[in-house]
This record gives sequence, structure tokens and C-alpha cells, in this order.
Amino acid sequence: MGRLGRLWILALCGYSLLRALLAWPLLVHYGVNPAVFLVLDVATAYPLALGQVRIVGGFRGRDYAAVQGWSVVAGGAFLLPYAYLLVAGHARMPVEMTGGVVALVSVLAAASVLRVRRECLVGDELVLEVAVADEH
Repeated sequence: MGRLGRLWILALCGYSLLRALLAWPLLVHYGVNPAVFLVLDVATAYPLALGQVRIVGGFRGRDYAAVQGWSVVAGGAFLLPYAYLLVAGHARMPVEMTGGVVALVSVLAAASVLRVRRECLVGDELVLEVAVADEH
């Protein structure tokens, strides 16, 4: 794993911590234990980020078995904090809020998949450019 991969992991872990702290008052309002959410969010940030890095590496290295395994890790790590949020807050959270959380999760998941896809495509273009340069 390169420097950019380690930087991505660090950034995602910091983002998760900040997000959980900022959401603390809202979580309390809806009966969600913010400490549990914070622990889940921060604890799953590392496997999520590592999974994303390994997925990109797997596609670039054409190691599709690794891509599948790390996709399960990244997907589970991504969904776990939100699943806790929906389960813990279901009694006090209005339908609009639940819908908002589901919409947010959908948008974030799509953005994550598109970002990983872009990284994989950029990698393929770089591999192709190097291969063409080697032929000349």
C-alpha cells in the first residue's frame, strides 16, 4: 500500500470521528446512544478505507478474488454504523428522518463506488500508457 492509500485511510478515520462528534446532539434527540455510534463509526472507518484501497489494488492487479473479499469487508464496514443508527433510533425517529438516512446512505454508497471505479479506471489508463510506451 502506498502513501496515498495510507493518507486515504487516515482521512476517512478522521472524517468518521468528526462526523460522529458533530452528530452527537442529534443522535441523543432520537434516542440513539452517540457513544456507541461513535465507536462503531470510527472502528469501521479503518476496514472501510483499507477495503477501498485493496479493491482498487485488486482491480489494478486483476486479482478479482481479492476484490470480492474486500468488497464484502468494505460493504459491511460501511453499513454497520448506519444499521445501528436505524435500529437504535427506529422508535423515536420520524419516517422522514429514516428516509433521509436511507437516502444519505444510498448517495454515499454510490459516491464511494464511483470513486473506487474512477481510481480503477485511472489505474487501467496508466497501465495502458506504460504498456504503449514500453512498445516504442
